[in-house]
Amino acid sequence: MKRTLHRLFAVVVTGFACILPASHSHADTIYVACAFEGTIRQFATNGAGSIFARASLAGPQGVAFDKAGNLYVANNALNTIEKFTINGVPSVFAADPGDNSILSGPEGLAFDKAGDLYVANENNNTIAKFTTNGVASLFATDPGDNSVLNGPEGLAFDTASNLYVANDGSFITKFSPNGTPSNFADGTFLNGPLGLAFDHAGNLYAANDIQSGSGAAIIKFDTLGNGSVFATNGLDFPGFIAFDTASNLYVSNGGISNNIERFDRNGVGSVFVSSSSSGLQNPSGLAFDSAGNLSVAS
Repeated sequence: MKRTLHRLFAVVVTGFACILPASHSHADTIYVACAFEGTIRQFATNGAGSIFARASLAGPQGVAFDKAGNLYVANNALNTIEKFTINGVPSVFAADPGDNSILSGPEGLAFDKAGDLYVANENNNTIAKFTTNGVASLFATDPGDNSVLNGPEGLAFDTASNLYVANDGSFITKFSPNGTPSNFADGTFLNGPLGLAFDHAGNLYAANDIQSGSGAAIIKFDTLGNGSVFATNGLDFPGFIAFDTASNLYVSNGGISNNIERFDRNGVGSVFVSSSSSGLQNPSGLAFDSAGNLSVAS
């Protein structure tokens, strides 16, 4: 199981998790799920916080909204997918039977246009697919040589319903809607990529989940897979990423800074939510709902 030291500490020692969905308007109110406290915290744009819901989370990673506005959370330490209604009511959407056949270290989450949920299983190099009723199937698996999937983490769909997977083995795999894999990017620019997100122009962004000063960066790929460095400043173990409706990119910093960084279209960054003001610890998954609200798991 791939796990950088800072993230292993967060899961095993603190169990802290924070999920940030912004409010149900374009005001971008933030919700943070904190597993150590068993809560989801809500943050207004001025940083004022309140408890959104209480739930039992363990090592939450990727988060995603369905079309109805329900929030889904990958419970990495429990091999479950948790579901929260818009009112914060929790339920278990999916759980592994205990043999890692369905969920095994779930990381990234993404919904396709039909409303089916895809889950990156980091521990067994598979991508699981769940229908809206929670029926599981295997969408993709590695042949056994780590050539297709190697520590899969972040997921993202393009407008043509192709699924992109960030692999800790420093490459990005592209799957057609029928599950046929191809290599989208590798080599020079990637170093332990985790989060993936598309901008409105169809460019793919990837977060290199490594320490500040050692190559932490956000990489931008055009539709042909040509890469360039989008941002490096203010990044320390950058994890999951997400765009708001104004094309600002939000990045969860899981390192010592424990904050959420925001970058404009030109790659100029600023601190959006700090650890000192919010109590964030090792933030991870990010997701915006259809109204422009942001969710962050930490």
